[in-house]
Amino acid sequence: MAGIAVPAFPRRSREQLSATATTGGKTGEEVHPWSVVHACTQARDILPLLDVQVSAGMRPYLVTPHGSGTPDLYLRTDEENAKPASLLTAWNDVRQWRRSLLEADPDQSAEIVHAHSFASGMTAVRNFGAVVYDLNGCVEDLAMAAGQCEAGSWLARSFRVAEQFILARACAIVTHSSVMSDAVLDRGAPPENVFVVLLPEDWGRRAEISAKDGIGPTLARRYDAIYQHAFINRKKSPAPPTNGSLIPVQA
Repeated sequence: MAGIAVPAFPRRSREQLSATATTGGKTGEEVHPWSVVHACTQARDILPLLDVQVSAGMRPYLVTPHGSGTPDLYLRTDEENAKPASLLTAWNDVRQWRRSLLEADPDQSAEIVHAHSFASGMTAVRNFGAVVYDLNGCVEDLAMAAGQCEAGSWLARSFRVAEQFILARACAIVTHSSVMSDAVLDRGAPPENVFVVLLPEDWGRRAEISAKDGIGPTLARRYDAIYQHAFINRKKSPAPPTNGSLIPVQA
């Protein structure tokens, strides 16, 4: 589905960051207004996070395998055409993700690419510099739980090795429990790059996060620190430019 075309990220971000986030130039509860691409399969899964970031002054953009757009457009599409995700198509999905991400940010002006799936994470670490990989389960475990491969099979081992590549190259890895943190460390993730972000039990059922409950500002500061770490440790990106545009998430 095509989104509404708007200008890409302002080019001032990288230069301005060196004088603020990376040098301690922020004061009080302020967070850096990160320009961050969220790569996710289902927009509804990260709507609470987008709400937190927009409320904190960050500039999140939403990209799916089928293009970019505002959350309301994707919510309508998901409900009408929802299809179960299959890790068996992951390798083809990587190619689709590359097209979607490079079309969305052809000049790589985004400060952060925040990948929320195995396929988008594989694409991001191969094409972008400052990548945050966010996972709720290791890919081979998810595939086995879905009945898409068996423990010890060639496919399970292949998934594990591929995800180890992502873990080694991502500039920051976000987990949401101590169990997952231990799992990614066991798979070779650099300890300094692993972060635990604990979420409320009803996180997945929330349409938005109220500033009154204190959760939003706390999470914003946590992701601010994670993005700062990823940006400082960003890698040179090999991706060639293509045509495209980014769609902002509106407050």
